[in-house]
Amino acid sequence: MRISFSRLVLAALFLSSLALAQPVQASSVANVHVINIAPNNNGTVVFYVDTARNGLPACATAGGQAWTLSTSNSAGQALLSVLLTALSTGLPIDIGGTGVCDHFPNAESAGFISIHKP
Repeated sequence: MRISFSRLVLAALFLSSLALAQPVQASSVANVHVINIAPNNNGTVVFYVDTARNGLPACATAGGQAWTLSTSNSAGQALLSVLLTALSTGLPIDIGGTGVCDHFPNAESAGFISIHKP
């Protein structure tokens, strides 16, 4: 089997692009309080906490206090329930991000939210 030079060059370019790809950086924050929850009519929820986090993914240009989630599935609805409980009781939460802004273009999506007593 003989591979043409142009195919070899294309394969090399493709593999080099994979090597240069930036890793996804997920952020997290602990022991924060929910200060605002803003659901919209497409099932996306943007929420804010009282403390900014560091190490944001590049897409998260809304700042370190903004997060998002989608309520289009039961997992997102469970996360929203935790947020509403935290806001109404004042209990602190921990949040782990996904490293992507897939629910809103400039805020990282939450991967998990845990609520706890202070």
